[in-house]
Amino acid sequence: MKTFEPRTNIPLLDKNAYLEVLVQGGQIYANLAYSHYGANRSYVLNHVQRFDRVEDLGVADFWVEYFSALERFLDWEFLRVPDVIDTGSDFLQGFVDEGKGVSGVSFRVDERISGREEISKIIESLLGEINFYTSGNNYRIELCKGLGERMAYEDVVIVNLDLLGAEVARSNGGHGKVHWDNEFALIDNIHNSKFKAFLSSGDSINKLTNLWANFILHPVDSSDDDSLKDLVRAYLTLQVLSIFNNNTKSFEKVGTQKSTLIVLTGEMLELLGEKELMIAIIDGLEIRGQFDLLIDSRHKLYSYGRRYVDGINAQDFIVNKELVINDMYKVLVPEVGTVNEKDKVIFQGAKIIAGEEDQSVNAIAPEVSEFELNQELKCLFDGKFVNSAYIDGDSVKKSDLFEMISQPNAASYAKVIIDGRFKPVVYGPNAKANSKKLNRWFRKIK
Repeated sequence: MKTFEPRTNIPLLDKNAYLEVLVQGGQIYANLAYSHYGANRSYVLNHVQRFDRVEDLGVADFWVEYFSALERFLDWEFLRVPDVIDTGSDFLQGFVDEGKGVSGVSFRVDERISGREEISKIIESLLGEINFYTSGNNYRIELCKGLGERMAYEDVVIVNLDLLGAEVARSNGGHGKVHWDNEFALIDNIHNSKFKAFLSSGDSINKLTNLWANFILHPVDSSDDDSLKDLVRAYLTLQVLSIFNNNTKSFEKVGTQKSTLIVLTGEMLELLGEKELMIAIIDGLEIRGQFDLLIDSRHKLYSYGRRYVDGINAQDFIVNKELVINDMYKVLVPEVGTVNEKDKVIFQGAKIIAGEEDQSVNAIAPEVSEFELNQELKCLFDGKFVNSAYIDGDSVKKSDLFEMISQPNAASYAKVIIDGRFKPVVYGPNAKANSKKLNRWFRKIK
């Protein structure tokens, strides 16, 4: 059998396309990045597919069907013989032009996936001598360090949230994880008092147990069911909190540096909105201060992260920021006193956008407030925390003032989010009390 030979003599700034495939959790993430720097044209096509059984990954026919379907979905011709694959001949074709061929392929399998050696043999028999990697905590830690250097952050945290487990890695070398051996152990976890402590649904425990069991055995990527979303939010909060409690020294004081980036990855991200995901992480890691939040639901940054970090020194494919980073959120987690726990204004300021009228902004405790920014225009967001609210941190002097600039092709943000909940955040004593609190936290700003 011939092996796929990418065109290694292509100048990095010429037209090229690179396919990254990641197997993690219960899903397969494919990202095909195309760039033509001479024409200032670059983009990423992506596809996510859930697999039912990990055993399927060790079957050659599964991957033949997968790549055939992927080619059709991406509308990019990279198979030698579309639809009818003869595995005795070349399976992939080298890069020809936009929409046809690939310059190279990388295949990454998470260390928690069993049967990786058999998967490697099958993939290499189909695709030839490609880059095949196993990723885990070491990869995440190195990616944290690299992103810190590349993007000028003092502290970087990657939080991976999958159905059967979660991992947290930090640029200081800290890492921790929680993993469930099987679906049935996870189903039983709903009866754990710690799990119940974060729930707010008024449904009976029998109804919630049935809902949870159906979700675990038949996962979905999105849902309109409020009770399921509540279960997922409570579950993710407990997962991250468990990691934090078991590795306190590694993850203490996140958000207290001058610049902190938190990257979320994993198959659970699209079930919740950014505010629900955000409070799960804030409460799980007990965050104070401020940080930038990136929700990498399609694993573009996770997959191409090393090449982005390498910049112009990349050996095979140059990845710029626009290819791998979508919406970024600036998150502020101020100290807010609990005296009487009455609604009160805690932040007053202005949003000043070039060419538009200035807009006043106000954040009210105990709400989680969102303020949208125009990423295509330069925007100044500044103001002052009031009524004894303030931002504090190790390397940031205690302050009630805040100012930031968002601008295209630089530090661009989609939203500013202010967590105005009273600190410390307290759940309970029951689901009804949690429901009242969540309703106050998520009240929409008009």
